[in-house]
Amino acid sequence: MKTRNLTVVCMLAGLLCWGCKQTDVTQVLDRAETCMAERPDSSLYLLRTLDKRHISGSLRKARYALLYSQALDKNYIDVDNDSLIRVAVDYYKGHGTSHEKALAYFYLGRVYDNAGDETRATEAFVEAETHALDTDDHYICGLIYSYLGNLYFSQYSFDEALAMYDKSEKCYAQAGQLRNEGYMVEAKARVYILQEDKNACFNEYERAIKLFKGLNDVDYVAILTCDYLMAKFQFGIYESLTIEDLKSGLQNFYSSNELTFRSLMYYKMNNLDSARYCAIRALENDELNAKQMAGIKFFLSRIENKCNNYKQAYEYMNGYAALMDSIYLIERENLVQKIEKRYNNTLLKNSLIAEETYHKYQLRIIAIIIIFGVILFIYSVIILIKKRKQIVIKKDQEIKAYKVMAEDLSSNYDELKVLFDRLSSEQDQNDDTETRFIQALDCRLKGLGQLLEEAYLFANKPERFLRKFQDYVRESTSKEFAFSDLRYVVNKKFHGIVDYLKRTYPELSESDLDLCSMICFGFCSNSIRQIYAHTNPDSIYSKRSKLRTKLRLGPSIQIEGFIRNLLVELSKEK
Repeated sequence: MKTRNLTVVCMLAGLLCWGCKQTDVTQVLDRAETCMAERPDSSLYLLRTLDKRHISGSLRKARYALLYSQALDKNYIDVDNDSLIRVAVDYYKGHGTSHEKALAYFYLGRVYDNAGDETRATEAFVEAETHALDTDDHYICGLIYSYLGNLYFSQYSFDEALAMYDKSEKCYAQAGQLRNEGYMVEAKARVYILQEDKNACFNEYERAIKLFKGLNDVDYVAILTCDYLMAKFQFGIYESLTIEDLKSGLQNFYSSNELTFRSLMYYKMNNLDSARYCAIRALENDELNAKQMAGIKFFLSRIENKCNNYKQAYEYMNGYAALMDSIYLIERENLVQKIEKRYNNTLLKNSLIAEETYHKYQLRIIAIIIIFGVILFIYSVIILIKKRKQIVIKKDQEIKAYKVMAEDLSSNYDELKVLFDRLSSEQDQNDDTETRFIQALDCRLKGLGQLLEEAYLFANKPERFLRKFQDYVRESTSKEFAFSDLRYVVNKKFHGIVDYLKRTYPELSESDLDLCSMICFGFCSNSIRQIYAHTNPDSIYSKRSKLRTKLRLGPSIQIEGFIRNLLVELSKEK
């Protein structure tokens, strides 16, 4: 008993410890989620304190995977393997809120984006968008649209990129995320540079600068100002740049643009030698891209042309043309590759959609077949149960009937034996027909005696008695009882009663005459039933009812009384 109590106590203590650990896990997850937006580094620290072995349950594992993926992304730790976030996606695919589904698919897209798988990243972001639209979280919608815009931008799908950046800007504005709204305005300006739409580009840069000035972000305003001036430089707009603009750009420059701004400022001041010197030095900067180099050479051509150095101006112009040709060629090749990639991605996406649709229909068909099979199985089981129940009920009824038969046999056998002895003593030994009848009756009586012994022997085993009684019935029905001899004997002993009944009631059948004959001999109803080997107790009463109808007896007249009166009248006539 003590050992048993100790075991129970240990089990309860273990369950209590396990419950406490799960409570601790939930509390850590709650705290990590609370500080995710403002202090993602703290969230990451909290999540790293958890031991994965202590996290149980699908919900907690999915929540941990989602929060950990979110913390890594917000701390600029790129993950290109989907093993972690897949736990969350697989769970929230069929559980959780629309917001949780949107977050799971968004961070799945971030993982694919980090891995360079643009197609799968796009599919994940689009799936995230469908769930995010069912929420009132404008911030997550803005994130999704911004990354979709980046993907389209990288594929040279500028119109789609602008549409996504525009949606993202509006969502950030609704969410009150002014900084992110400014980033989207800047992104639109970069798209317009590649589309060579200078007016739209300048307008967006001006809007972005205004937004960040409102946030008092001096550093980012400086970056945007430099980019704005460089955009003007790339579009070849020098005349509109003022000395103040150039000084502002020079004051807020970042290294790759310093010499360019100085060159432009000297050019405006008509200090062409200094302008040439700064421009040539700017060409030596390894951070310049091809378009920036082309722009500087074009600017140097302008400087040399103004200095009347036409040969040098011509060489710079040729250099500018060669660079632009190579840029356009590369861009064209890239564009063709991007278009081909987009086409292949579209084909792949369509094939995936077709395959997914096929699998959905296949699963539906399988589900229908399974449901139909289950229904058919249940129906078959019900039918079998009903049949089995009917068989059991029928068997119980038969056993009950045979028990009644056995009880009747026990109570009437002695009466039959006395009646048989009387008939045997009155037998005319010289009459073969009468002798044959007595022998048949004796044979039937012996069978009933054996059956009576079986009834006592199998009193507690009604099924065994059932089989014995069925054998008796089959044997009795296969051997024709000598009823014709019965009618002969009765007609002989009882003043020709059988002949009288035939004449008076011609509708009487031989079976009816047999029944009348047995009543003349003094057989009671149960004895007659046993002589006939009827298993149904009601069968003899049915025969008697039919006989009453044929004899045209009133309701107050019994068959036995009718036959006794008839015998009296026949005896008087004799």
